[in-house]
Amino acid sequence: MMRYTPHLIAALMLATPAMAQSVQTKQYDDGGIYEGQFLGGLQHGQGTYTLPNGYTYTGEWFEGEIRGQGTAQFPNGSIYEGQFAAGKPEGFGVINFADGGTYEGDWLDGKITGRGIARYANGVVYEGDFRNAMHHGQGTMRSPGGYIYEGPWVNGVKEGDGTITYPDGAVYVGTLSDGERQGVGRLG
Repeated sequence: MMRYTPHLIAALMLATPAMAQSVQTKQYDDGGIYEGQFLGGLQHGQGTYTLPNGYTYTGEWFEGEIRGQGTAQFPNGSIYEGQFAAGKPEGFGVINFADGGTYEGDWLDGKITGRGIARYANGVVYEGDFRNAMHHGQGTMRSPGGYIYEGPWVNGVKEGDGTITYPDGAVYVGTLSDGERQGVGRLG
């Protein structure tokens, strides 16, 4: 026969995960509704938060903060799935925009910043560096009609030494300034 000592019982109780709680529902003054796990009165674990404007977040919470892996559905129809910190996309994530465009890559403080691939609704695909959702750094843009630009970008504008391949097969290698060919270059 097995005997349980008070120390063993206490150790077993402490080993039980704190997140293993029942699901609760709470409505807030702003009309938001949270349904999920709580710890110490704060959202903690898995939960869903819905606002009256149509925003919904489902995923991980940590001590009252949206943090970890989750999915956000925005009122405009866009859906983001990925990592969050401080209630915003942070780290790697994928967003499907309401217009049919997508972005897959890095996020920083809720903004598309870092490396990624954007597929725009008009068929243009950009792969490279982003800052504040603009092409910024090295990248390649391909248009459905056959136009390709490879090179540096500054705040969404082609800037520096790059290569343009035109739909007819002609290739320009040289400098671009404010998005236009400028200075020394070779067209062949």
